[in-house]
Amino acid sequence: MKKIGFFSIVTAMVLASCGGGTRQPDGVFNYETPVDFSDLISAVEKERMEQMKKGEGGDSESGDEDEGGVWVEPEGWTEGMGYELFEDTSFVVRLPQYEGSEQPFLKNAEDFYNSCTMAHNLQSNLEMVARELATEEDVVKSVQGIGADFLRNAELKKQTQVFEDSLVVALQQDAEMSEEEREEQEEPYGGYGHYVELLGDLWGDIEELVAYKFYRSEEAFVDSLDSLGVRMEKMTEKQFVAYKNSSADMRVKVMLEQMNACETFDEQCSLFLNWANCKESMDEGEWLLKVAARLMKSGKYNPLLYHVWLDWRCLTQGMLGSSRDSEIPNQLYNEMRRVCYLACLKRIEAFPHDALAMNCAAVLAGRANLLRLGSYMFGNDGIMEQAEFMPKRFQDEEDENENEEAEEEELYDSGEHYIDSLDIWVDDDGNVLE
Repeated sequence: MKKIGFFSIVTAMVLASCGGGTRQPDGVFNYETPVDFSDLISAVEKERMEQMKKGEGGDSESGDEDEGGVWVEPEGWTEGMGYELFEDTSFVVRLPQYEGSEQPFLKNAEDFYNSCTMAHNLQSNLEMVARELATEEDVVKSVQGIGADFLRNAELKKQTQVFEDSLVVALQQDAEMSEEEREEQEEPYGGYGHYVELLGDLWGDIEELVAYKFYRSEEAFVDSLDSLGVRMEKMTEKQFVAYKNSSADMRVKVMLEQMNACETFDEQCSLFLNWANCKESMDEGEWLLKVAARLMKSGKYNPLLYHVWLDWRCLTQGMLGSSRDSEIPNQLYNEMRRVCYLACLKRIEAFPHDALAMNCAAVLAGRANLLRLGSYMFGNDGIMEQAEFMPKRFQDEEDENENEEAEEEELYDSGEHYIDSLDIWVDDDGNVLE
């Protein structure tokens, strides 16, 4: 199981079918109205017709290409944004409506998000030093500019100040090192390893003081989500097949029309995730990004909202570069993180026992910024996140079919599946068992 900060990334899924049929019992979906993509359908058809008039045919697209297909300027991005340090508390959210809440996740939702984001942002700043894109002095100023006064929990504020003071001392000591001393260091990125150790201690404080364990059994919770994950993928299988069977010049239009035909926002999220996770969409990044942004900006909730956000983030990074020294506009990514987090909190407020919503919010807050010095030795973590969250883009069709059959055999063999978040058992058809 993959770890996200101190949280487990789990795929929150649900029993449902596009266009009607058996749905999960109350307490999982909001069944909100779908987002309108009519203007995008018109835009893609206009673009297709213009290409045909130019004699390029429907299979070609203009523009420079990178590893993710046709390059487009990400919405909201400005050149140089990805090299800016986090220097203030503009990331902070204020949630006075949840102060004193009896719901344990909501009670600490403000400090939880703000402390996680502060830690993510400082790690991004420290990576800039390690890659010589910023100086130790620059990051000292950023730490002092952020401070700890934005936190409400007195103990967490105290521990955060201790962390920041220790970090400043370490940065100042490293700044005073001579070139000869730096060259003698065994670590390839100077003091970065020590900085990460300090961050690890802070994560322990965040987990202890403001995190909420929203499941009784981690193993049962993950198993239930895995089982539901396969069904979620199949929720819009018919619509997805229609897209895959379309000619190359019509595929995007067919997908957008299928999106518009969905009855709920939940179905649209399912269809988007299927679309992103296939080889056919490799050259359709422009439209994937537009659809994902519109889904998230709607402020609507789905248990998979974190997955939509992560897909959008790594696809956007694919447009900006895979190098460890590429622009990585985590400021932009975190603006959308905040929108999705707030949507989850509204769901928790309405359904205080919804573990799927708490899981979604926890992943959104706990997931690290997109890292320069993450798990990928040859670049930033954008390509690793694509492989993690959109694996079918990188699989042969034969391997994909074998994996699907193995998953289904493992998940459906018993015919009965426990959903920890609802404390119920369901059969293969989604019927609740007594």
